[in-house]
Amino acid sequence: MNSATSYALAAFFLAHIGVAFWARTKRRETMESFYLADRDIGMFALTATLVASAVNALAVTGTPSLFYTGGVLFSQMFVAVFVTSALVWSFGPTIAKQGRQGGIVTQAEYFGRQYGSRTVQLFAALLGLLSLLPFLAAQIVGVGKILAGVSGGQIPFETGVMSCALAIAIYVFFGGARAVVASDVLQGIILLLFLLAAAVVLISAQGGVVEVLTQISLSMPEKLVFSADNLPPFIDNCLSWSFAFFLWPHMFQRLLMARTETRIRYVATMSCLSYSIVVLCILATAMAATVHFGDVQIDPDRLVPAALSALWPVGGTILVVAIFALAMSTIDSIVLTSGSILSRDFLSQPARSGDEVHNTAVSRGLVLLIMALAISIAVTDFGTRTIVPLVTLSASIATLALWPLLGAVWKKTSAMGVIITQTSGLSAMIYVYYTGDSPFHPLGLASTGFIVSAVVFLTMTLIFSRKN
Repeated sequence: MNSATSYALAAFFLAHIGVAFWARTKRRETMESFYLADRDIGMFALTATLVASAVNALAVTGTPSLFYTGGVLFSQMFVAVFVTSALVWSFGPTIAKQGRQGGIVTQAEYFGRQYGSRTVQLFAALLGLLSLLPFLAAQIVGVGKILAGVSGGQIPFETGVMSCALAIAIYVFFGGARAVVASDVLQGIILLLFLLAAAVVLISAQGGVVEVLTQISLSMPEKLVFSADNLPPFIDNCLSWSFAFFLWPHMFQRLLMARTETRIRYVATMSCLSYSIVVLCILATAMAATVHFGDVQIDPDRLVPAALSALWPVGGTILVVAIFALAMSTIDSIVLTSGSILSRDFLSQPARSGDEVHNTAVSRGLVLLIMALAISIAVTDFGTRTIVPLVTLSASIATLALWPLLGAVWKKTSAMGVIITQTSGLSAMIYVYYTGDSPFHPLGLASTGFIVSAVVFLTMTLIFSRKN
C-alpha cells in the first residue's frame, strides 16, 4: 500500500472521528437522540442516509458478480430499486407519523404497538437481529476481501476487518445516529463519485458502451437471456432483496428519523433517482470487467477490484477509501439499529423507566458488543464464504417483516396470525437452507419462504381475525 493511500485513509478516519465528536456535542442523553438523532433529519440528509445505507460494500463485491455469474440476473437490482422506492412512498409517511406520535424507536416496537402485543414485538425483534447479523458480517467480509486483493496482500484480511470495525465503533459509540447520518452524507458523495469514475474508466478501457455490448452479445450471448440457471435465483432475489431494502430494520428505522413526514414522498422520488444512477454505474463496471477478463476465471467477489487494479492503477487510493466508505455507510447503520433492538425491545421498556442516561450508556456499550459479535462471525468459515448467498439469506429473513406491515393496514390480521405466518416462513427457509431441497424446486430459499408465508398469511386472516 503506497503512502498516498495511507494518508488518504488516515484523513478519512480522522474526518469520521471529528464527525463523532461534533455529533456528541449535539446529542442529548436519551435513547431517542442516540438512535434517531432527535427525529430531526431533513429531506436531503434523509435521502443520503437511505441511499448510503443501501449501497454498501456489495457495490464492488457481490452485486457486480450477479452479472458475471448470471448475466441478466442483474436486472433484479432494477426491480429492487422500484419496489423499495414504492414502499417508501406508500408506507413511509404513516410510519414516520405514528413513530413520532408514539415515541417509537425500532421496527419491532412499531409492530408491537400496531397489534398491541409484546409477543409480536419480541418476535419481530428476534427476526430483525437474525436478518441483520449475517448482512453485517457480509459487509465486514467484503472490506477484508477487497482490501487484501487491491493491496496485493499487504493489508491482510484480518487487518482490514479490524481497522474498519474500530473506526465505526468509535464514531457510533460517541456520536450515535447524528454521527451516522452526517458520515453517510460524506460517504454518499464519495461512493457516488467513485462509482461514476469506475464506470467511465472501465467502459472506456474496453472501447465504449457499444463495444462492450457487442463483445458480450458475440462471445457471451447466454448472459443476455434468462435460462434454467439464472431464472430461479432471479425470482428468489426479487422476492427477498426487493422488499428487504425497505424492511431491514436499519432501513425501516431511517423513516423514524424524519423531521417531517410530509416530505417523505419527495425523499422516495429522490432516492429512486439516486438508486437508479448507482445501479446503472454498477452494471456498467460489471459488464466492462466481465469483458476484460473474458474466459479467465476469477473470484466473483473480486471482479471489479481486480479489473480496477489492472486498468486504473492510479485509482487505487480512491478505491481503498471508497471501499471503506461503502462498507461503513451500511455497517454503522446496522450496528446502531442492532443496539436499539437489544436495548429498546429486549432489555428495557423506556415508557416505564425514567433513567434515560443509564439506558443511553447501556446502548453505547451494546454497540461495541454487536461489533465484536459481527467480527467473530466474519472471520469464521460461514462468514467468509461467497457473499451474495449470505446476503440473500439475510434479506429473506428481513422479508418476513412484510406480513406484520401488511397486517397493520389490513385490519383482519391478528397478532397470533402474524406470529404463525412469520414462524412458518422462517421454518420453510431453515428447511431449505439445511436440506438444499425446496418443495417448489428449482426455486430456492427466498421463494419458498415467501410462498409459504403468503399462503399462511391469507389463511390466518380467516382463522385468527383481529377483534377490533
